[in-house]
Amino acid sequence: MRIVSSKQPDGTFYYEVFNGDVLIDSGSGYPTQQAANRASNVVYHALHAANFAWNQPATVHDYVEISIDELAKELEGML
Repeated sequence: MRIVSSKQPDGTFYYEVFNGDVLIDSGSGYPTQQAANRASNVVYHALHAANFAWNQPATVHDYVEISIDELAKELEGML
């Protein structure tokens, strides 16, 4: 298991989580390295809970900051 987290040229941060040599999860656009690390830790704990038997396809996440008003509008559209 390996986690990579670093700064991107645009100033945001990304993470990648590998199970052996297989990329299982990644995310980009996080405003701080701490935020990227927190997101990667969720996958890290899930991988441990699955006893490293990961049969899910790789997932890619993009950090998007959204206001509470924008969130309410999005949720309202789903009803």
